[in-house]
Amino acid sequence: MKRTLTLILTVLMLCTLLFGCGQKSVDGDPQDTNTEPALADGVYTADFNTDSSMFHVNEACKGKGTLTVENGQMTIHISLPSKSILNLFCGTAEDARKDGAALLQPTTDTVTYSDGLSEEVNGFDIPVPALDEEFDVAIIGTKGKWYDHKVSVTNAVLKEDAAAAPAETLVDGTYTIAVTLEGGSGKANIQSPCTLTVADGKMTATIVWSSSHYDYMLVDGERCDVLSTENGSTFEIPVAACRGRRYHRHEHAARDRLHADVRRLKRRGERMRRLPRALLTLLAVLTLCACGDKAQDGLNGENATVAWDALSFDKTMPLDYATQFSVSFAGDDYKRITIGQDQEFLLVTEGAAVPSGVPEGVTVLQQPLDEIYLVASAAMDSFARLDAVDSIRFSGRKESDWYIEQAKEAMSAGDMLYAGKYSEPDYELILSQGCDLVLENTMIYHSPEVIEQFETLGIPVLVEMSSYESEPFGRMEWVKLYGALIGKENEAAALFEEKMDSVSGILGAAPTGKTVTFFYVTSNGAVNVRKSTDYVAKSIAMAGGEYVSFDNTEEENAQSTVTIQMEAFYSGAHDADVLIYNSIIDGGLTTIDELLALEPLLGDFKAVQDGNVWCLTKDFYQESLELSDLVVDLHTVLSGADTPLRFLTKLQ
Repeated sequence: MKRTLTLILTVLMLCTLLFGCGQKSVDGDPQDTNTEPALADGVYTADFNTDSSMFHVNEACKGKGTLTVENGQMTIHISLPSKSILNLFCGTAEDARKDGAALLQPTTDTVTYSDGLSEEVNGFDIPVPALDEEFDVAIIGTKGKWYDHKVSVTNAVLKEDAAAAPAETLVDGTYTIAVTLEGGSGKANIQSPCTLTVADGKMTATIVWSSSHYDYMLVDGERCDVLSTENGSTFEIPVAACRGRRYHRHEHAARDRLHADVRRLKRRGERMRRLPRALLTLLAVLTLCACGDKAQDGLNGENATVAWDALSFDKTMPLDYATQFSVSFAGDDYKRITIGQDQEFLLVTEGAAVPSGVPEGVTVLQQPLDEIYLVASAAMDSFARLDAVDSIRFSGRKESDWYIEQAKEAMSAGDMLYAGKYSEPDYELILSQGCDLVLENTMIYHSPEVIEQFETLGIPVLVEMSSYESEPFGRMEWVKLYGALIGKENEAAALFEEKMDSVSGILGAAPTGKTVTFFYVTSNGAVNVRKSTDYVAKSIAMAGGEYVSFDNTEEENAQSTVTIQMEAFYSGAHDADVLIYNSIIDGGLTTIDELLALEPLLGDFKAVQDGNVWCLTKDFYQESLELSDLVVDLHTVLSGADTPLRFLTKLQ
């Protein structure tokens, strides 16, 4: 049945290529006729908006660029997803092709993704004629053809005062205001104008969607639960700022626009369709054709011998550190898996029938899961140690990006195929080869349309959330979840115990009293350090060290890192006993001289003068199951023992 569906889905993908050129709807919201006053000179962060998914800011930058204002002239620097765009031109493609056209030349930027992978991409400095207004930019790629695009720059925020909000100019009351939301799938509509309420200087907006199938929104990282679904899903969301200077009370016409950054929109029930109409018709035919065979296999639960309500999940997988997942068992055939706050799965053992009456919102997975598309690179180490790399059919990384030898070998042999990164999967390849599970990392929440597309095609998606674990060993314990997925729970539990045994003698040891700093120097001379709540900082504490923290230099947010100026780093870390350089970002260092070439001031640091400077090896972030080895390495360095190290090398 799987291969039959694969052939049909291959035809489906061909139809996508023929019919799915992608008409993009144009936002018809009226523009405010009043211009904003010019920005004061300074450096800002700002949103860079485009009219195409083929031309956008690198996902590591979260849609933002650096806007510099000098003498009233604005320029935004953006980093692109790759080096495939060679030049830009401020104007139309027609003008770009003319002799003497002033083309924008690329810079070489290094971006770092959430899983630690760094990549060199092209960046550009683009003159900005005005904020909140579209202007023409033409691009040319490796194929030598110019393309027209419309772009805009919005939401400029001073880097020195990111928390400032213009809401202070509004008096308490109720307003009517037009609303535009960026992000999400772009397919659903919201009612505009909406009601804006100001109370005690705080602004909230009542948002009503065209669909009743949304159960929460994430607005600037804050979860807002649905209030009503009677006439469309209704939410009350916080508002950081409004565009414009004139505000009118509820009884007057609206002239300003509310802007909210919606990072993720989770649907309940049916999913938004993103395919062309002709393709949807074919998909409906496919569904009808497949129903009979699915019933025979028990996939739809119609012929199941057990009902969901009759299952008793009375046994729970023991977990020592992990809090972001749980597994409970109903006999030998059924496992209920929960991940985070909004993912729930029923894992059915091979040969067992899918129960009838499985609740909506519970995704059914059937073993064997042996054609996985693995984007969450942190999981590969666990699959390798469980001798289960053959369960991974598709990789979100290229062969050259893997440090795990089993993964490199599988890709070299053709047993594992590169199927694109998380935001740009090769649907045609995945469908033609067959896929029974997509294992994503949390970066996918920046591209929710990818989840919706996979679910439309009938491929389940599991978002791995080990990075959300507050305890270092909680990350390691995710090996138990992977073991459950592939039927190797016992092997996974034994492997985890083995890793914990390796640090048992360290965890109870007395603190060494030595201070440790973990950092890297950015391209502009600033310093990036980890917060004290980060797992690396906690690993240092487990090893007996005292982590030098810079938490109070930035307002509270969800980020695990802090970027500070060298002067602040000098003041806080000058007397640290041990310096550890994070080589993942900009390549490994081997000597003190290389470190001083990045920043000569580091020569004054106690650890540099004592020769106690270490570098983290580049394979660390992929070796997620080996975090215990980092704790052992750190303890070795702090105690002065003369034993081989796994992840740390000393700078000479």
